Formats: sequence, C-alpha cells, structure tokens
Amino acid sequence: MSKYWFRPKKFGWGLTPISLEGWLITIILGVSLIGIAWFDNIFRLNYMNNIQAYKTIAIFVFDSLVISLVVICLIQKRVKGW
Repeated sequence: MSKYWFRPKKFGWGLTPISLEGWLITIILGVSLIGIAWFDNIFRLNYMNNIQAYKTIAIFVFDSLVISLVVICLIQKRVKGW
C-alpha cells in the first residue's frame, strides 16, 4: 500500500496529518467549513432574531457534519492503524 496520510492521535480523538497530502486535506476541510459558515450566514447571527439564529446554527451543524463524514469516508484507507 502507498504511504499513509494520517495516524490516530496518541491522546484524545481525531487524526494527525503525517504527510503533505494529509495536511492538504486538513486545510481543504478547514477552508470548506469556513465557506459553509459564510454561505449559511453564521457570521451574521447578531442581525437575526432568535428563531432565525437557531435555524442557521442547526443548518451549519448539519452541513459541517455531512462534509466531515464525507471526508472521513474518503480518507479511511489512508489512516495508519485504523
């Protein structure tokens, strides 16, 4: 098998990037989460009433979970010891 991109953390949950590809995936995931927050208007919560703010937060959390699960499924074979 080709080289691994991630390894499990020694303490806690999550993965640690160990190659250039792993770092690129991590950066792309972070940028995509910021983009999702931008399109979901998370940065404008103080201009919304409570109901709109709660709906916006719920949509953002759902979108973030979906994109994170997709990335995890795609990189699963590139994790050492998983």
